[in-house]
Amino acid sequence: MSFKFTTKIKLSIMAAVIVLSLASAYFSLFRKQLKQLSSLQTQLRAMETSFAKIKKDESYVPRLEKEIIDNKQKISLIKKRIPTDLSVAELVQSLAQIGAKLGIKEYTSLVPGEIMALDKYIMVPVRVTFHCEYPQLIEYLKELEKMERLARIDGIRIRTNEQDPEEIIIELPLTAFSLLEQAKK
Repeated sequence: MSFKFTTKIKLSIMAAVIVLSLASAYFSLFRKQLKQLSSLQTQLRAMETSFAKIKKDESYVPRLEKEIIDNKQKISLIKKRIPTDLSVAELVQSLAQIGAKLGIKEYTSLVPGEIMALDKYIMVPVRVTFHCEYPQLIEYLKELEKMERLARIDGIRIRTNEQDPEEIIIELPLTAFSLLEQAKK
């Protein structure tokens, strides 16, 4: 017996082949699309993470800008307190005026030391020795803090005055600074 394909069967087989071909093509393309979609989702997550980090870092910008402005102001104030001249006489005079203002009558000595040039500034050491009462010492230190010229107290030695027990003898080595870049001699 021979089997004859009728037109209806031929059309059904062709339709089935076309449907299977289309389904196969669809699923093979769909797999590629799924892989691409997965890859794009991974890239999107990486970009979102990167964006979140940038946004977090960006939130620091206003605070950093404020810190920069504050630091520039502090540097400006310090530069104003570090003169560009090496006038040791003015420094000694300023220290004497502070003592006179506070009623310190007996300056034993105000001796400037050897000027030392460093990288960008010059250090001017001065050894100050005077007699006063303890409250005057505290006021003297406060006045040094307010002095126009920046000075660093390198130490302080306090001894009792044997002739006047209410009075103390202060030895105060300090260092004043001048900028080297523009220093005028």
